[in-house]
Order: sequence, then C-alpha cells, then structure tokens
Amino acid sequence: MKKLSLATIIAVLAGTLGSAIAARAAQDAMTPAPSAVNLQGEVLDLNCYMAVGAHGKKHAMCARACLKKGAPAGLLTADGRAYLLAGDTKAYQQVRKMAAETVDVTGKMAERSGLQAVIVEKVRRVKAAKAN
Repeated sequence: MKKLSLATIIAVLAGTLGSAIAARAAQDAMTPAPSAVNLQGEVLDLNCYMAVGAHGKKHAMCARACLKKGAPAGLLTADGRAYLLAGDTKAYQQVRKMAAETVDVTGKMAERSGLQAVIVEKVRRVKAAKAN
C-alpha cells in the first residue's frame, strides 16, 4: 500500500509540475516580441533617479560615478517617461558612459511584468542646439 501511495504522490507532483511548466510556456508565448524603437532622451543612473528624482547636468558627476560602479542605466524622454536601458552590446557599454547627456537610442522595446526596457543596439550623442 505504501508503494502505491508513494507512486500516486509522485504522479500527482509530476502532473502538477508539468502543468506549471506548460502554463509558463503559454504565458511566454503570449508575450509580444520586442519591437524596434528609436528614442531620444537623457541618460540616467536609475539608482538616484528612482530614489530621489536626481537627473540633469547638476547630477552628471554623480550619475557618471554611479553608472561606473554598476548602477542600472536609464533613459528619460521629453514626455517624462523613463526606460531601463539593457543589452550586451558595444552600444550599451557606450551609453553607460554618457550620463546626463542627451542621446538617440535605437534598439528593441521589451516589456516584462510592467517594466519597459530598450535593448540598446545603437546610440549617438545629440548635439545641443546653438543659441542665437
């Protein structure tokens, strides 16, 4: 009887695990593929931005130091939206060195659990407009 009970428990657990794996696979399949995007904005260090709203030229030295230490990078667009910058590319490494600068970022927009990120493929500095 013990063997039958143990076998039944193992079968139930295996079935439950299989169902959980299938449910996760179905959820991943419903997640839309990343879409191409081009955004312009200020490169942020997300530690200070999320904690106290720090950004801009006055925060540039701190942002450079934070990004150099490994803080997550972000992009603040003119409409006030902030995006996580991510990737494993030369362009992503470049953008991490552009704290508080205005840049154009090209990449793929991805969203997971409500967090929006740009997987950086290209980056270029935006030249400041000359004053008349």
